[in-house]
Amino acid sequence: MIMNAQKIGGRFRIIKPIGGGSFGQTYLAEDCQKFNSFCVVKELNPIVSDRPEIFEMAQNLFEKEAKILHELSHLHSEIPYLVAYFQENQKFYLVQEFIEGHDLSFELIPKKKLPESEVILLLEDILIPLSFLHQKKIVHRDIKPTNLMRRKSDNKIVLIDFGAIKELASTEMLDRFGKTKIGTIIGTPGYMPSEQSIGKARLASDVYAVGAIAIQALTGLRPSQIEDNLETGELEWQHLAEVSYELKVILEKMVKYHFKHRYATAIEALAAIQGLNPELLRKERVKIKYSLPYPQVANYEKTLIQTSINNTRQTIAEEKIFTTHNDNPTVAIAQLNQPTLIKTSRRNTIKMLALGGAGACLAVATNKLVNSIYLNSKTVSLAPKSQLNASMRSPQLQTFSFPVITIDKKGVEVNQTLKAAQYFNEDLGNNIDLEMVVIPEGTFMMGSSENQKYAKNSEYPQHLVNIQSFAIGKFQITQQQWQQVASLPKISRDLDADPSYFKAKDRPVEQISWYDAIEFAARLSQKTGRKYRLPSEAEWEYAARANTDTPFHFGPTISSDLVNYNTNYTYAFELQGEFRDRTVAVGSFYPNAFGLYDMHGNVYEWCADDWADNYQNTPVDGSSWQESNNNLKVLRGGSWFADPIGCRSANREKDVPNLKYNTLGFRVACNYN
Repeated sequence: MIMNAQKIGGRFRIIKPIGGGSFGQTYLAEDCQKFNSFCVVKELNPIVSDRPEIFEMAQNLFEKEAKILHELSHLHSEIPYLVAYFQENQKFYLVQEFIEGHDLSFELIPKKKLPESEVILLLEDILIPLSFLHQKKIVHRDIKPTNLMRRKSDNKIVLIDFGAIKELASTEMLDRFGKTKIGTIIGTPGYMPSEQSIGKARLASDVYAVGAIAIQALTGLRPSQIEDNLETGELEWQHLAEVSYELKVILEKMVKYHFKHRYATAIEALAAIQGLNPELLRKERVKIKYSLPYPQVANYEKTLIQTSINNTRQTIAEEKIFTTHNDNPTVAIAQLNQPTLIKTSRRNTIKMLALGGAGACLAVATNKLVNSIYLNSKTVSLAPKSQLNASMRSPQLQTFSFPVITIDKKGVEVNQTLKAAQYFNEDLGNNIDLEMVVIPEGTFMMGSSENQKYAKNSEYPQHLVNIQSFAIGKFQITQQQWQQVASLPKISRDLDADPSYFKAKDRPVEQISWYDAIEFAARLSQKTGRKYRLPSEAEWEYAARANTDTPFHFGPTISSDLVNYNTNYTYAFELQGEFRDRTVAVGSFYPNAFGLYDMHGNVYEWCADDWADNYQNTPVDGSSWQESNNNLKVLRGGSWFADPIGCRSANREKDVPNLKYNTLGFRVACNYN
């Protein structure tokens, strides 16, 4: 065990143990090379063997798993960032970012039933990061409340303590005779489905665990406390909760006894959950407070953590709170030489498996190392962060309502609904405003499926992207707005105050290069104190789709009643309509479900990204692609001159950043809070 104040890895000073188990010990530490910031050090139990090949194998597996974790943590914000991994004194260490928050065991209070709306939101929160793992063909293997952290800064769920970070394949190891064998069981009773209990975990196994957590939230009972049907093996929970038919059907499918009858991945389960009245759920999310229920938790203790700051000798005593409860179910680890299905209840099977772990041999010890990328993390509550600069305060949000149109493949309106969104006004001066719409966070499938009509190679592969909430212009930048900002002090380059070919103050500004748009954003940022920018390509497509997966946000085809485009061409069975042969005033047509106008047609919109020929290895966190060596930038949305194919939500175009043409404009984005 590491002693307090001991330094390991040349940079990490141990503060205090905060957890541990059969896989090793977890410590709160400070990174002496990074402003003494907090981090979590996980010391994995050493491999005790007189055979050097066993230790070498363990070392290779550790490095492989750490590299996978390193890659994942850089791609998704809800997987703890891997700061470092190293070997020291024949022990293995992982150092991860410190997650300030609490695990879900403090929200799922025994015998307390959560309302259905909160449970649906909880499902969404868990399935979003899990969908990212499943997209990478990685099974978590130990989804349970104590391995799901509610991060204090944004209330998002962070996945911790992976049972096994492995690409979808059976784990191979050496038995005591030196032969390869398969079948270590990693998981937690109650959240572990039948196939996982015999060492055959699949992506659908994680789906089962998430469904079990939702049922626990609805019933106030742990899954192990709920009876299952002796004939079918299905959990019989429905009589214990008040739940709508729609959610009941989804949960029943998530926790089916046989994996073939479940959602195959978290991606499929997430799509089903997000189809449950999303507008109502967004309103419910605003009401929920995720503060830790301190009065209802008995096993807390308060302590003073002595922390050195900025390499000085001054010590600051701060009151910290950390969990000391030991309510985590024991991870069941057993090894089966020839696993077979036994006709018995799932609960009895799990009990037998838990008992079978006592005789684990050297091979199991090796696999402990491989499958312990995360250990039990406990919670430490840090002091509040300093307030933002006054000029960067969150703006005053207002709400506006608007109709949203849906059309069929003939371009005929089939539905009209009333939506609402939040926005804020940015005062540009001279009674000219810039309206910025708040786009909610979410996850969406970016690009085109290979069977979508007229899809291009540049739109593949379709992939899951996680988007943080941001604000984007309700309209394309108008000529009036352009002239006002162009009159502000120069940052890097001169701007033509009146560049447009089609003149009108309420029409979009055009003949704008990418460099011009960047200069506009810089001047606007300097005036407002808020950092304006071009949207990333992922943000743009997410905003354009507005939770739709059709070629256009209003349906399967296009219509001149809804878009200003080149009607000499058709997409499906719509009429040709009027070809206007010029730009029109912004906001001339119906908006999408986010309240954004002209996301199809009128003028192409510059994005922040460098051009990539396809989506292979592009970011999945909503950030822009900035790693290309070519001198091409991305354009989105189509224009008054573009055909319907060019106006699709998924369509991508490219051009040089100094190009100016009467089809090229833009809208701005910013992080508003």
